[in-house]
Amino acid sequence: MVDDNPINLAVARGFLKNLGYEVETATDGIEAVNLFDINKYDCILMDIHMPKMSGLEASLAIREIEEKANSFSLPIVAFTADVFIEDECLQASKIQKKILKPLRNEELKSLLENLFAA
Repeated sequence: MVDDNPINLAVARGFLKNLGYEVETATDGIEAVNLFDINKYDCILMDIHMPKMSGLEASLAIREIEEKANSFSLPIVAFTADVFIEDECLQASKIQKKILKPLRNEELKSLLENLFAA
């Protein structure tokens, strides 16, 4: 979970933990890329508008790391309050899905179930 807002991080962490997921957080895109480079994750919820490095930039950096390692494409979900962000913009950053803030538990549960459905 990547977000520069501590309240958003706390709410999302609570929802995810209640759904049975382990959660690691980052507060900006640079931290997210650094954590991704040394850890394995099943999914990343990525805020789009952050200082230092945006979620779009961080997603592209993560995709570069994956390409160099010849690894699979980790699901990255845009976690944003920006209802006007274009799907083309997300696709250009290689983000598969988006979920809008404020976060709703049932919407998050459904999105994750669909992502991890066999």
